[in-house]
Amino acid sequence: MKSFYSEKKELIKLCANIYEENPSELSILEEFTKNYSSLKSLSWLTRNSFIHRLINKAIRIKKFRILFLSRFYFQDIYQQLEKYKCFKSIRVYRSFHLSTNQLNLLENSIGKIISINSFFLTNLNRQQSISYFKESILNDDHHSILFEIEADPRLNSIQP
Repeated sequence: MKSFYSEKKELIKLCANIYEENPSELSILEEFTKNYSSLKSLSWLTRNSFIHRLINKAIRIKKFRILFLSRFYFQDIYQQLEKYKCFKSIRVYRSFHLSTNQLNLLENSIGKIISINSFFLTNLNRQQSISYFKESILNDDHHSILFEIEADPRLNSIQP
């Protein structure tokens, strides 16, 4: 089995091919190639970068090759999340824009377990999450919603 190092090299090569016509993304890819370390994995996740978009898209459309090549990144994120793990209950927020159909599906799922097919980045600041709504122009078929999530790490043994 290949090492994470060779998978990382292969992922970088794949990204170079994907973004060959996009100089700004290639510049970010070069920065990633030179400066990425496991300690910076969370900053690359929260930054609006090619790696964040590529992996979210791969999760959504089930591009398993990209996900497989990204294992080093997932492992680094996991280690960083473990390092900064909360030990008490916290409230976090996530803003979303949903179509009317998606909103209806969500409303019909109240009290049930839902699945999100991307990284679900949240914010501790409610107002900051709400401010993202002001940046968007929506049509009649789209709605702004705010998830308010009470996360309690003491409940880590709960299974769906």
